[in-house]
Order: sequence, then C-alpha cells, then structure tokens
Amino acid sequence: MNDKTVERFQQYRDVTSGDLTAAAALTIADALERSIEAMTPQGALGAADTAPPSAMITVRDTAARLGVSPHTIYDLVQSGRLPCQRIGTGRGTIRIRLADLDAFTTASAGRLIRRGDPPDSGSTKLIRR
Repeated sequence: MNDKTVERFQQYRDVTSGDLTAAAALTIADALERSIEAMTPQGALGAADTAPPSAMITVRDTAARLGVSPHTIYDLVQSGRLPCQRIGTGRGTIRIRLADLDAFTTASAGRLIRRGDPPDSGSTKLIRR
C-alpha cells in the first residue's frame, strides 16, 4: 500500500465511525475507480463530459459515470435522491441533467447511503445485500 491509500483508508475509517470492513471496502472501491479513470481515454464516456450542465444523459450513461448498475440509478430517482426529467407520455423516459448529477455526487462525497434511509439522513453505513 502506498501512502495515499493508507491516508484514504484512515479518512474512510473516520467517516464510518471506525468500521474497518466498511473503510476497507471504500478504500478498494476508490482505488479501483482511480485505476479505471487512469485507463480510460479522455472523453471515452461520451460527449457529455464537455456538454453544458443543462445537458441531459440517459440512465445507462449516468450509471456508467458513477460505476453502478442502472437499477441503482432507478432506485436513487425513485427515492428522490437524484432528480430526473421525464420525457414523453405516461411515465416517460428518464433523463438526468448533468448539473443534477454533479450536485448529487458533491452532496454524496465521503458518505454512504443505506438503502431505505430518507434522502437527508446523513447515514454513513455500508449497504449490505
């Protein structure tokens, strides 16, 4: 482990109130994300990287940006944590504004949300399946 990884682990340990398993899982996820970013060519996730904040992306693109499944994005939308725009008749096709995605990732940085928590509970527990 390098110094940066150890520092991240200590930060995550503090955020998770000393839960070593959760801190280790977050550290590994963070390291994987940085590795993937290093291997991804600039702009590989699509033109939305240079699009204005008012631009909208699909659920699949949103999931790819966050490194989660599309089902997770649907859950976040349904719970009200991630605002969306519905286009079309009936329930409509879901689109996520880049500005809303940026606000969500900024607000969620450094904390975990437990499934079933209300949107502003500030939970720091790891989701267990």
